[in-house]
Amino acid sequence: LPLQKELYDFSRGPVGVATGKGLAAAADMTAKVTVQAAKAVAPLAKVAISEGSKVAVGLVKYAFVQAAKREEAAKGKQGKSKGKDKPSK
Repeated sequence: LPLQKELYDFSRGPVGVATGKGLAAAADMTAKVTVQAAKAVAPLAKVAISEGSKVAVGLVKYAFVQAAKREEAAKGKQGKSKGKDKPSK
């Protein structure tokens, strides 16, 4: 097809080759920068995950403590109300 031939010829010409090299260099630089950024952020991510899991465990413990307190309070109220219903001697 004529359009395919024109595109092929353009890509193999001086402008196409220079553009291709520029794009390849930009892609290579992007990949290198991404790898370096990931290496730099990895220790921070490890700390964040560690601290986040500590917070999550703390929240679960807090929820259990609060649930136990509510249960104890409910048992205490039931015991007091039962005592009031008994006739006094």
